[in-house]
Amino acid sequence: MDFATGNMQKVNYKVVISAIKKPSGGRRCVSATISQVPDTRGPRTHLALRQHRYVFSSRNVCLLQLSSREGATAPTLSDWPSYISLPQYCNKDCQNAHWKVHKKDCKSQFSKKTWQPQWIAEKRVPSFVTDDDGPMMSYHGLNKHLWGNTPAFDHVQLLKNEGVKWDQSLALCFAASGDLRNVITSVNCLPKSHQLPCGVVINDHEVYIVLRNLLILFTFASFPPDGAAEMALHLWYSPKLPSKMMARLRPIFNEKLDKIFTHMAKNPLSPSNTLLKAKFQLTDKASIVTLLPKWFWVEMKKMLELKITSQQADYQRHLITLNPDRHDYRDRHLSLLGPYYRVSKMKYYEDGLIMPFGGVDRSSFFEPNFTLFDTSGRWTQNDSQDPLSCWSYDELQSNIEKYSLPSNDLYGALYFHLLGQFRLFAYALGTRELCFTLLGEDARHIPTTLPKLLKDITKNSINPHATLITLFLNYSMETPIPEAAEIRAFEGNMKIIRPLLLKDGEAVPPKHPCNSGCMKLMTWMGYFDDREKQWREKTGMKQRMRRTVIEKTPYRVKKDMRIDNVLKDVKHLDVTGLAGNECYIEWVRAR
Repeated sequence: MDFATGNMQKVNYKVVISAIKKPSGGRRCVSATISQVPDTRGPRTHLALRQHRYVFSSRNVCLLQLSSREGATAPTLSDWPSYISLPQYCNKDCQNAHWKVHKKDCKSQFSKKTWQPQWIAEKRVPSFVTDDDGPMMSYHGLNKHLWGNTPAFDHVQLLKNEGVKWDQSLALCFAASGDLRNVITSVNCLPKSHQLPCGVVINDHEVYIVLRNLLILFTFASFPPDGAAEMALHLWYSPKLPSKMMARLRPIFNEKLDKIFTHMAKNPLSPSNTLLKAKFQLTDKASIVTLLPKWFWVEMKKMLELKITSQQADYQRHLITLNPDRHDYRDRHLSLLGPYYRVSKMKYYEDGLIMPFGGVDRSSFFEPNFTLFDTSGRWTQNDSQDPLSCWSYDELQSNIEKYSLPSNDLYGALYFHLLGQFRLFAYALGTRELCFTLLGEDARHIPTTLPKLLKDITKNSINPHATLITLFLNYSMETPIPEAAEIRAFEGNMKIIRPLLLKDGEAVPPKHPCNSGCMKLMTWMGYFDDREKQWREKTGMKQRMRRTVIEKTPYRVKKDMRIDNVLKDVKHLDVTGLAGNECYIEWVRAR
């Protein structure tokens, strides 16, 4: 959960407390965090596909045929075996017939190697460069952070810890959960051999996150796994949904929530902070208990009753993602990417849909997704928000190979990755005994209760795998270092970055103080910034020696590799928006 203000000079709170397992009965405690950080990240950009990959074959479904299917949205996992070779067209006739649709992307200025940021063409200083001490990184939007900005991972790792013979139930608490990505990943990774009950507490103070999580859980439980997966994907991420999909979802939500809305209507004078408890049976085995203030439910009713047209939704979203005042900020991050990567990113700015590039009739996505707009109809996300930062980049790459996608189609890879993960979770709701508890507490109050939490962690004699995991974002930037040490670090990093820039086709030193080479130099310098020693000496904390859940800095660039591999890791960070210094610490009781 990110409470970013977007201003480098302001202090933000980053609270991520994930998977705290209830200590009673020998169950281990995994994961809590609270850290105060200045959030300096700005929007970054993402890969697209190599568009001119035409492999003609009559065995496959071409883009023209796929996009012309009646009611087509996007290929499902069951459709894809006939589509995986991804010939964009089955023959030249289809290629020529689809040219009117494809021409806009193919002829885009962003697809040209000669593209330059607008400030260079206009010979002016970019707007993010100021004479004062204002921030170069800033956000634009309502700062709701409904998707998070770090990849999901399995918080349990049962096989690495308790082992396959673990014979007790599990109790997980995601105390500042953000969205459901870590919940879903952790449940999906439980071994089939462990079929005992699992309780999952999902808490977040942001009302839109809590309400969306509830509606998404309803969606997973209300349809067969294949259909539930695609509907949950678009409800989760897409600004607009197909009309038929929305027509199926609204009655489900209204039916599930009818009793609590009726109760509120009968008690209109009750205080807005009155806690209302409700239980919903999701499937024969899965249920959810909600304990939320009355005003949360008032917001839910407003959310469901939101009236906004497709044109209004586009306008409100484009005020954030394509705002003219943010042109230089977009160009700065586009300058980190290759030509067709820029094309894909701009398409995402335009429609925000997660699906394979091309080959889908995007006009069928017409109904505004009321969960992504506030009750005034405004787009809730920042212009930097992108689902690519929320899921494992390595798994997306493996999906490109698995489904024979074009090598740069990360949004297509994300689409199929999400379908697979969501289908597994929908299946788990019907086969595992899962009890969810949904809360809306403010996790920033946790410092007052953390000592008790640590005291209550299961003793090692009962469960040697008892662990507390903390996540720190930008933690190194909190630790000042002497100027001489900073100069030495800069010189050392330049020895690494110089050959990377040359390898990437940039002049060293950059020919222009604000060209793409300069943007890469400034961005990449942060990837190699390492102040861990000074930070460790400052905090005096004892870390777990043998890590069993997640690497300490899983996204840090490894400097000792071949230059091609180092550049690959750097480009990985450019794509996902990660800073590279995200730090996960596994703590154990010192006594």
